[in-house]
Amino acid sequence: MSELSADELALYDRQLRVWGADGQNKIKNASILVINLNGVGTEIIKNLTLSGIGSIEILDPSVVTEDDLTTQFFLEESDLGKSKVEAVLPKIQDMNPRVQLTINSKELPIDDLEYFKKFKLIIANNLDAKLLQKLNNITRDLNISLYTTTTHGLYGYFFSDLILDISQFTKKKMPISRKLEKISSNQEIIQIETTHNKETNEFFEKFTLKSKFIKFEDCFHSKNLTKLTKRAKKNVSPLLSIFLALYELELNSIEINLDSLKTKSNEIQLNLGLNEITNLEIFEKILKQLNFEISPVAAILGGTLSQDVINYISKKEIPINNLLILDGDNFTMPIYEL
Repeated sequence: MSELSADELALYDRQLRVWGADGQNKIKNASILVINLNGVGTEIIKNLTLSGIGSIEILDPSVVTEDDLTTQFFLEESDLGKSKVEAVLPKIQDMNPRVQLTINSKELPIDDLEYFKKFKLIIANNLDAKLLQKLNNITRDLNISLYTTTTHGLYGYFFSDLILDISQFTKKKMPISRKLEKISSNQEIIQIETTHNKETNEFFEKFTLKSKFIKFEDCFHSKNLTKLTKRAKKNVSPLLSIFLALYELELNSIEINLDSLKTKSNEIQLNLGLNEITNLEIFEKILKQLNFEISPVAAILGGTLSQDVINYISKKEIPINNLLILDGDNFTMPIYEL
């Protein structure tokens, strides 16, 4: 693992105050693959490049269209018809020349395992359901962390499968001390050490957290939400089951329409231990905005995911486990552990 140079210490001065030299060094030595440079992908690339990620490869076989100009700030009218990744490469490199940036304008080589072994983490944006299923199986087999995102107009989500993460975190000691116990269905504190800063007379707890993650397709069989109270179940966003329904319908090559989406979504609600969706208007809203991107939504979702990636790599904060939903209608971003 290469250490930070004097120039890098100066360049990342503000970041070092947040996640420290050790965290920045972990960021410097990370290798990430970003699949599909849509609006969310553009925001992710910007944030990760500025953070000082060691190497990033951007894979996108598409060419620039007029729709891209509304959500991707690296592009301009003169780029229309050009390879998207070739058009953005120099502009991203200018943001931080220290990041090793490569582009790939070919289709995702889903059967080439050697290709994926180069990366510690993969971020897939709006990936076809069948490709996502194959990719998640590959990342599991190769022990590679995976984030996946999807947006539909005012709505979107990101899902994280970090497989198994055992990390240490240091926090100020609270009036009620932490215990060696499960703190949620997927997370458990397995070690605690209390320290004392004599200069400030502050006590800290260094604890080791074991976090288990699941594959995206295993969300359908999760029983975690069945443990919620009746009131909490009522507050679960219907977007959760709708997003899962869209994935399953596409995976099984079933036409996505109002009837199929309602039926599949409520079937998933039942499987997750939730009540039937009564707000029927939400189905029509989703269908009207299917696979459509809105710049502010892309910025918020991409920025939130980027911060979670930094938290995960730097080990400064606990990463989200495992599904975050962005509801642009209600201005909420609930997190569900499935």
